Amino acid sequence: MATQLAEPETKPIEGNATVEPDEFARPRFWSVPGKDEYELHIIMPGVSKNDVSVSLNEDQLTIVGRRSKRIPGDWKPHFRETNDLDFRLRARLNIRVDEDKIEGRMEDGVLRLKLPIHGEAKPRRIKVD
Repeated sequence: MATQLAEPETKPIEGNATVEPDEFARPRFWSVPGKDEYELHIIMPGVSKNDVSVSLNEDQLTIVGRRSKRIPGDWKPHFRETNDLDFRLRARLNIRVDEDKIEGRMEDGVLRLKLPIHGEAKPRRIKVD
């Protein structure tokens, strides 16, 4: 399985120096629509609930999961099935969510986020006389 990473972005700091960001792997995810909320499932093996950060800036949801390093520093693996990259998912939400009611639960390497639809964004039935 190959993971395609986004092009690294450089961030300017004071003077002419730049800071290169860490590399991240994009986790697998899917969404489950509901009547009043969406549930987002993000697969991040090796990430504990204390190593997850979720932020929402306007309509952009950013999820970062940091993996703990499991290989001792003096060991050199001959073959690796997976990499040790941390996870990052950036998703643009196409519907307004109620930021104060977002809930998350991390269990067995899967983050489940409940994104409640904001009252103004819910579909309404309009009575016509």
